[in-house]
Amino acid sequence: MDILSSEGIRQNLYSEINKAIFKFAIKYGFPVVGEVDEIDRLDSIEGRKDKQRAIYITRNDALSSFQSLVIAVSATSTPLYLIIDEYDRFANKLLFENRELYGSVVMGESGKRGSSVLSSIFEAVKKASGNFSGGMFR
Repeated sequence: MDILSSEGIRQNLYSEINKAIFKFAIKYGFPVVGEVDEIDRLDSIEGRKDKQRAIYITRNDALSSFQSLVIAVSATSTPLYLIIDEYDRFANKLLFENRELYGSVVMGESGKRGSSVLSSIFEAVKKASGNFSGGMFR
């Protein structure tokens, strides 16, 4: 797959999001079910004393993985903070180096929901922020 295509960028972004979700789950003791590209790990929730909900990681759908993260964390009393950094640098680089790719990755097709990978990610974050009372930073 061409990494400089809209689909290549989507897959790369999804891979990075899934890796971040995996690292979060391990750091905060959430069981993980599924796989993340180079990380091949399956953690079972059997025998866990804390009974936290598992976070399901879907290789080709980081938005589904993110939704699973939100569900697992919202079942606890712990707030979830999300900080998005470097978006503007990425978008500006695309804008100046490849306007056509910028259009498909950042803006998408007018009126076609989900046609922009970045818009889809931000829509998922916005939707998820309703699951927390003051614990989601966007």
